[in-house]
Amino acid sequence: MTEDTRIGVDIGGTFTDFISIDEQSGTVRVVKTPSVPETPEKSVGNALRESGVDAASRLSHGTTVVTNAILERAGAETALVTTAPFADILELDRQDRDDIYDLSYERKQPLVPRYRCFGVEERIGPDGEVVTELDEAAVQEIATVLSAANIESVAVSFLHSYVNDEHERRAKELLDAELDVPVTTSSEVLPEFREYERTNTTVLNAYARPVAETYLDRLTSEINAHSDVDEIVVMRSDGGVVPTSEAARLPVYLGVSGPAAGVTAATALAQQAGFSDIFTFDMGGTSADTSLVRNGTPEITKEGTIGEQAASIPMYDIRTIGAGGGSIAWVDDGGLLKVGPRSAGADPGPACYGHGGTEPTVTDANVVLGLINPDANFGGSIDLSKQAAEDALTPLAEKLDCSVREAAQAVYDIVNMNMVESARVLSVQQGIDPREFSFVAFGGAGPLHAAAVARELGASRVVVPPRPGILSAVGLVYSDVRRTASKTNISRLADTPATTLEQQFAALETAARSGITVPESATVTRHTDLRFAGQAHEISVETPTALTDTALDALADRFRERHDERYGFVMASDIEVVTCRVAVTVPGEKPTIQWDIDDAAEPETREVYLDGDHHTATVLERQTLPPGYETIGPAIVEMEDSTAVVLPNQTLRIDDHYNMILEDADE
Repeated sequence: MTEDTRIGVDIGGTFTDFISIDEQSGTVRVVKTPSVPETPEKSVGNALRESGVDAASRLSHGTTVVTNAILERAGAETALVTTAPFADILELDRQDRDDIYDLSYERKQPLVPRYRCFGVEERIGPDGEVVTELDEAAVQEIATVLSAANIESVAVSFLHSYVNDEHERRAKELLDAELDVPVTTSSEVLPEFREYERTNTTVLNAYARPVAETYLDRLTSEINAHSDVDEIVVMRSDGGVVPTSEAARLPVYLGVSGPAAGVTAATALAQQAGFSDIFTFDMGGTSADTSLVRNGTPEITKEGTIGEQAASIPMYDIRTIGAGGGSIAWVDDGGLLKVGPRSAGADPGPACYGHGGTEPTVTDANVVLGLINPDANFGGSIDLSKQAAEDALTPLAEKLDCSVREAAQAVYDIVNMNMVESARVLSVQQGIDPREFSFVAFGGAGPLHAAAVARELGASRVVVPPRPGILSAVGLVYSDVRRTASKTNISRLADTPATTLEQQFAALETAARSGITVPESATVTRHTDLRFAGQAHEISVETPTALTDTALDALADRFRERHDERYGFVMASDIEVVTCRVAVTVPGEKPTIQWDIDDAAEPETREVYLDGDHHTATVLERQTLPPGYETIGPAIVEMEDSTAVVLPNQTLRIDDHYNMILEDADE
């Protein structure tokens, strides 16, 4: 490998996926090594050592360190400094609940307890005017208290600081002078309105910041000890990568780093194959992630969560459900079959692994149905047992009063329908027809279920990449450097001159470009969050880079179209500008990957059970299928890191980029 090599490393809960690609030759090296949860940076070092790659132009990393710190409540001892008398903001939260009929519902606990939330006399008005000067003496007293309490991180979030942040900046100066801990202000994390979301997002950043700083320092040292890498970058939740220094300062933006990399890769590979409207479908051992991509652009949301914590940052709109290979099937008190969200996990895992698992899982059902080779050896260390899978499903079959194979088919159908409903939330409920979309299936279990899910949804085709189990690592190689900036400034669109809006966007673009070298090849995209007057929600609409009065009229028309598309109506009310957003993207190279093709052996056959009937399926080895290969199902395609199901009356072809394309024969 040369210095033209690009590396992607994605650390998962069980395995760390590594891929290196020589940009000139397309030569690929893939390593899948066990993760080291206690010291995740060692996972990267181990993968580098096993790969033998000693020089690279860039290493892109996807991490769950921030997510885990928040999920496990293992972040820093954090304090919040806010406007008096709003120190209860985290406790008040939003007054909604997941289930209004759940009498045992318990609201999530804030990451910062009430006794570490401090109110300071100060007030900035909604127009940015100073109503009450900052009580600097009170800030200094708080610093003294925090120093004695061994606080590890501080969040500062004052009212209306998204308009005028002078009080936040001054409070940070005073705290920095007294404390040797990171201080995070809301105006640097999220200069947007909605007090609770802005404050909680700032708290999340402060909570994870010491963890991220320590981890990224150790990661850099580990990488430098094994390879000469010019640039180390980290994947953000919106699919862009940033330098480690920025990732350490704003770790909340890494909340869905790993899943975002999978969406990035699926989007790039689908476009290579000629498909720009897709569902990305990532199914692993414990969950399934689905997202929507339209016109080659993944959907972005600002209403996401990290775990159960609201995080109002730009992130891919990824819907996650508890449906994976390890998801456990069970019968509820009403006699209905359910699958998930509880999972057998990696230990003991599905019953067929032979590691002590006894409850029936989706993987056990796939083994009984013949979709997974019962003689397979997973990862070189797990010998599957069909008998153990049947034994686990037997009690379930007795409860359902059916055969074991019929019970397995029912488990397969239920988990598929769960994923169909997840895809419908992203499409049908948003006014989008899924029949024009393709499914890009990846993850260890995604290709096993994608054909059935897509057919039920009415999607036109399924695309399976050459190595679906490591697609998130491929996405890291394909990722672009991206910087974003946003600011809330509410005004009536009709009263906002194009020149005023242009000045706001120009200032945001300058902020987004700061700290990085931006070549001429960089692209700048603008979005404006708009709403009808009186509404409490907005729609983000792409905005031209050259703003004129005519362009603003077109912007208003596009907003009305999007509103009608999503909600089925438009209003006669005035349109309001809420937040302006800018993204500066420095595109990276998208190297063509050359996958090795082995000599084809005589294909075998295997009895499988699908749609309530027995079929004789052709069993194919993925690495023997060259571009141009075609066949018709039923077929099972076995890969190093996954298995794909080709349904009866479904064609399989291999395209020029080594993707498997599955389509119904009558299409």
